[in-house]
Amino acid sequence: SRLVTSGTACGNSTSNTCTLPDQCDGAGTCNPRNTADGTACGTTTTSYRCSTADCGAVPQSQTVGSSCQTGVCTLIASPSWVDLEPACDSAAAICVAETNDAYCDPCDDGNAPDNYCEDASSLWDYTGTTGTCSANTCTGYTPDSVICEFGCSGGACNTVACPGGGTLYATYCWHLAAQGASCVSTCNSRLDSGTGQYLYYDTATETWAGVTVAGNTSNSGNCGAVAQQLGYTSTVTPMSGGQGTGCSWHPGSSATYLEQSPVTTGSATNANHRRICACQQEHCLIGWRDTPEGDACEARTQPDQAACQTILDCLIANNCHTVAECVNVNGGSTCLSSPIGTAFQTYLNPVWNAMCN
Repeated sequence: SRLVTSGTACGNSTSNTCTLPDQCDGAGTCNPRNTADGTACGTTTTSYRCSTADCGAVPQSQTVGSSCQTGVCTLIASPSWVDLEPACDSAAAICVAETNDAYCDPCDDGNAPDNYCEDASSLWDYTGTTGTCSANTCTGYTPDSVICEFGCSGGACNTVACPGGGTLYATYCWHLAAQGASCVSTCNSRLDSGTGQYLYYDTATETWAGVTVAGNTSNSGNCGAVAQQLGYTSTVTPMSGGQGTGCSWHPGSSATYLEQSPVTTGSATNANHRRICACQQEHCLIGWRDTPEGDACEARTQPDQAACQTILDCLIANNCHTVAECVNVNGGSTCLSSPIGTAFQTYLNPVWNAMCN
């Protein structure tokens, strides 16, 4: 009989990771062409674990997959767990198993509790401390008690004193207004001795300790916390139907109040209350003349366009935290008493958007 040329296809035509199509050997035999047994094939999944839930555990991994066996991709039965490193120090480290790794983690200050304020002037500081392993958890840390020169807030010593005699808390500078005074006038009356300038109203009065949605009491805890920092009770009594004073203290009853409705504003007053106000050193528009958008406004000479200059200065002077609060194109507003058209907006709005939005 006539022999087929070597390499001619024959038999099984399957082609995959574990086998190629069979071929004739030229001597009358159809040979399979299987990949070497043990070649990885199919999908592989690796899992990670700690060998025990106790101290001294070993970080391990297990790869579940398949390998080629006689030309067929075959699931590997009962794959073993492999040690990734020696057992963790049973006294001073824990074993951590994550989705993509397992490892020993020392009980240094990276696993210590967060620093926290012991009181308004001192900090429990865990920096540089070490703990011990117990049930694979770092415990036994002893913090240092640190006296904070400028007070303690948010788990850290304040690094600078607030200007104008304010109290730093939760990254904001807080001031107690005189009875019946607004927060805008309070901030404008507090002098920053470092710069020689008066302070500006900070909308944290509304967003952090006040009410931005009528009836919402989510900032009640913040109101009480800052009141306590100022030396008053942290227990907050709700009230509504007033002027929008937000968080305040009542001298007559020695009580802290949060006005839930209407929403908090910087200009609101209550003759019987002392408002709790956040103040800042600079209005967002300070330095507007030094910006490209400000240059475009300053270059205007046509009166209805050049009005952008006086309006921007007015927005700063009146602590306006939106343009609409102080500007009405129809006139009769704080920063535009008479209508002059809308051309000024072409040059005013880009400055506001660049610096305050």
